[in-house]
Amino acid sequence: MTSNFLQEVIQELDRLKNSPQGWKLCGDSLVKRLYRDDYMKFMCMQVLEHYLKNNYSSASYSDQQVLKEYLISWLRQYCYEPIDANYLRNKMAQIFSLAFVGDYPDRWPSFFDDLLGFMSTGINAVDFYLRTLLAIDSEVVDRDIPHTPEELVRNTAIKDAMRIRCISDLVESWYQILQTYDSSQHELTCLCLQVIGAYVSWIDINAVANDRFIRHDITSCSVDTLRESACDCIFEIMNKVGMDAGEKIKLVESLVNVLDSCGIFASLGDIDADYAAKLGKLVNGIGTSLISSWTKLMRSGDVVAADQTLEMIDVKITLLLRFMTNEDDDVSQAVIGFAQSYVLLLKQLSPNELQRREDHLKGLLEAVISKYKYDQSYDFECEGEDEIMFLEYRKQLKNLFYNITQLNRELVLMVVYHYYVNIMSQWNSKAFMDIEVSIKILYMLGELIPGVHFTDDLNSASPIQQMMVMLITSGIDRHEHVAVLMQYFETVVRYDKFFVLHKQFIGPVLNAFLGTNGLQSTNLTLRSRSCYLLSRFIKQLRNSLDDYSENLLKQIRPHLSFESVNGQQKVLIDSDQLHLYEAAGIIVISGGLKVEERQFLMNCILTSLSNRFKDILSKIYNESDANQQFSYAQELNLIMSCASRVSKVFSSSQTMQDCGCSQYFIEVLSIFLQSLSVPSFKEQIQAGVRQFLHRMIICLGEQVLPFIPTAMNYLLKDPKPTDVQEFMPLINQVVSKFQRQVTPFLKESFMPIVNTIFAALNSTTDIADTQATKDKQLLHRSYFTFLSTLVTNDVASAILDQEVHNAQEVLLSLIHGCVDAGDLSSQKICFFVLHKLINAHDGNKSNLFGEFLYKNIIPACFIAPLKATFDFDDRQSLQVLSEIVTLQKSILNLEGQQFKEYLRTTYLPQLNLSADLIQAYVQGLEQMDMKSFNKYLKV
Repeated sequence: MTSNFLQEVIQELDRLKNSPQGWKLCGDSLVKRLYRDDYMKFMCMQVLEHYLKNNYSSASYSDQQVLKEYLISWLRQYCYEPIDANYLRNKMAQIFSLAFVGDYPDRWPSFFDDLLGFMSTGINAVDFYLRTLLAIDSEVVDRDIPHTPEELVRNTAIKDAMRIRCISDLVESWYQILQTYDSSQHELTCLCLQVIGAYVSWIDINAVANDRFIRHDITSCSVDTLRESACDCIFEIMNKVGMDAGEKIKLVESLVNVLDSCGIFASLGDIDADYAAKLGKLVNGIGTSLISSWTKLMRSGDVVAADQTLEMIDVKITLLLRFMTNEDDDVSQAVIGFAQSYVLLLKQLSPNELQRREDHLKGLLEAVISKYKYDQSYDFECEGEDEIMFLEYRKQLKNLFYNITQLNRELVLMVVYHYYVNIMSQWNSKAFMDIEVSIKILYMLGELIPGVHFTDDLNSASPIQQMMVMLITSGIDRHEHVAVLMQYFETVVRYDKFFVLHKQFIGPVLNAFLGTNGLQSTNLTLRSRSCYLLSRFIKQLRNSLDDYSENLLKQIRPHLSFESVNGQQKVLIDSDQLHLYEAAGIIVISGGLKVEERQFLMNCILTSLSNRFKDILSKIYNESDANQQFSYAQELNLIMSCASRVSKVFSSSQTMQDCGCSQYFIEVLSIFLQSLSVPSFKEQIQAGVRQFLHRMIICLGEQVLPFIPTAMNYLLKDPKPTDVQEFMPLINQVVSKFQRQVTPFLKESFMPIVNTIFAALNSTTDIADTQATKDKQLLHRSYFTFLSTLVTNDVASAILDQEVHNAQEVLLSLIHGCVDAGDLSSQKICFFVLHKLINAHDGNKSNLFGEFLYKNIIPACFIAPLKATFDFDDRQSLQVLSEIVTLQKSILNLEGQQFKEYLRTTYLPQLNLSADLIQAYVQGLEQMDMKSFNKYLKV
């Protein structure tokens, strides 16, 4: 089928849908079998579907009768000349269901009688009847399909009518279908079981939960092609909601007794995994139904019945564990809901009752550990759908493990300890999945048992300490499997506090990180994760590395190189090197080295970076190939990022100046700024410069100020909206950090910054380019935030001391933000900035505010809350209103009587307010406090 033909078909389909007679043409085509092609039949069905959904309810009586005649005529033909394609049968069943919900019971009370009347013709009629019932379930009952309130009312009326008129006939028809076709037409039997399972949720449970239906379902469980459908049907019967707790318990127990007597759960070894998973779902339903009933009984205070139910639940735990420990994950996962609900139930029991069920808890814990293991076939190199599903199941098992630990920490520690010691003491003879899971559960204990208390005396060590000692001394870091090694590194980093007390174990762990199974591993994933974890390990133990600092630096330094070694490709990717540079900075500054050594080593690291930077900078200037230029720009960015990571070691308690390293970073900064003149791939380079400047503002303090003007001139040269947007956090950081110290600089640079922002905002963009529109919206908000940062940090003079026409241009932009921004957070900021500016004003009204105040600022205070988008019940809107009140109070303080008279005699009368209301408003503004006037305005 060509694309042109398909386009023509789509156009014809739209034409028929929109044509008043299109549905009749399609109905005729289907009844008269004008088309042999299934696609054309489906298209005609789509037109009928569209008509039923959109026009049928308002159609004339004669047209409604015509449609019914089409349907009955089509069904009559189908009974003798069926269509093969299931999707066509299902689509036609959907059309019947749409007619049903539109007409039943008033306009088509005989709907089911008409369908049942065709049953005697044979299997084709039965097949379509069952498909139509399933389609009706989707339209009327299925809770997963959203419905409008009107549809919910309609559906309730339909179900009520069906209960009165026809359910007994439908139920009898299901039984006759099962009796007639269960040995000859298994597909029909499966469909019928599916229908029963769907309808049991809202019909009388006794209609199908009786001897004749259940006996048939149980018998079907022994037939390979029927047993999965039979299992699902029994599950739906058992899972019926809204039942009385006592009745539900009787139902579940009676079904369990029948299933047990027939040996349905006797053996899982001889059945296929799909059927076993269905049985698991059934076991899950048994358990969760009983637990739900137990909860209801406890809430109602029926303790005796609840205790009896609890005993029933306990009996099912052996069955639960059989399924949970099944080697197939689908089977095991089918009962995880039962396991989780049971553990939550146990949390509600008394200590004595819990103690009686300790064996059950232990069995669940052992099952969790067993199922937590990787399968031998797990593909660690290329994780596909199966691997992803297993990892999701692991998350469920992890939650179950956590809940069990909360119930009985001592039991978990005992079980885990014995399992762990058994595996780790002879790991050379164990499979990788056993080793990995033993280390993993040790790792999880660290998350579950907060504040693990270690002792420096290993003779009285806790089980977790003993497991840690065994982990480090066992030699497991020499294992070949990536999963074992990954979990080893994750776990030693998790228990960093252990190493604070037992520094003798730091060396072996560092050797593992630096060896062929860590940083030098041939496995990319393991190597990358090792870099990150080593950086964390060093950061956590920065005060315990005195004995290892020199060797650590020696081992790490080769990995800091940006060039290939001995002609081979660089081993580490860029993100890995960032972690190692951060680690190197920590080792140099916090590793117990002498001051002279610190300064020397820090200078060496930074000199290496700056030399490489200058080399690449000269190359990019002389390079004409765009791809190579981009590669160079990326490396310049990486070098600056590495220098930023090195600086992360410095803090307020360990400053760059105290360590004597300021000069080295100042020199590097001056070199990095040279890259801003590179004409190509500025985005990559500027991003690196901005990141480094952010760090230097924190670390160098006032020493960075001489570099800010130069950096700003380059960063705001021919920018795009995104460039300006990314620059704004930097200038805000400068203002927040240095405040009045940078007032002269800000007065000089303010208008160039503002003009650059305005130019970016006014630049032409394609209307269809939604990202460009979003970028401008973000920049607009950043602009207002910049103004807010100025007035918040006592640098309002940077705005107020501009030439009047420039300052008023800024004020006009604020007025626009107050009334037209369409963004409540921006509105709030704009009103806040205006009131701060008025408070900071020196009183010389003619220079700046004067007439502008009365023509623009005061009207904005009333225009904004009168907008249709302003919602007085919305929290953000009320925050804007609060800022408006604050602004009016500021104007009152500045203007006094003149402001009150303007409101009383000029502005408020323009709003058609009564004299009494105007007087009350002005009086409230003058006499009420902020909170009271806020409430007054809201009312």
